Amino acid sequence: MRVPPQCWQETEFARTYDDAKQAESSPDLIVSVKKLAKIFADTRPAGCGADKTAVKEFITALHAEQHEGKKKTEEYLYEVTLVAQRFWSSSKTLTLADGRKVEFCSLLNSLLREDRSESMKHLTRICRTINELSVTRGEKVEFPEDRRLFRY
Repeated sequence: MRVPPQCWQETEFARTYDDAKQAESSPDLIVSVKKLAKIFADTRPAGCGADKTAVKEFITALHAEQHEGKKKTEEYLYEVTLVAQRFWSSSKTLTLADGRKVEFCSLLNSLLREDRSESMKHLTRICRTINELSVTRGEKVEFPEDRRLFRY
């Protein structure tokens, strides 16, 4: 079993993230989502992974969710950061062989913790795309007067 690095600078993610580019289109993003779901399913301990059918059903459900309603279809075509955010916050699940269900955000976080080089290209692409929408760099952020925020 691989021992994870002890500090951030030693992680594969840290070495890869600065050079990573965000997804340029929704189809580009879906390629990374598919690859990560497959890597996740294939790298679980025996009896805990997911078969190809389960992975395909999961990707199909995530993809279909992006097209529910005219506004979402337009966003799918033109707003890759919103699509990435919806993948991240989706309640669709991948069913594992042992019966557990895993949302995409949990799958992504698990792969980040494992810090495997084979998943980095796709992890960093998705993280960059999500961060493009949700991270401000040196800009002042105004919170609502009542300090109440809502999950998209």
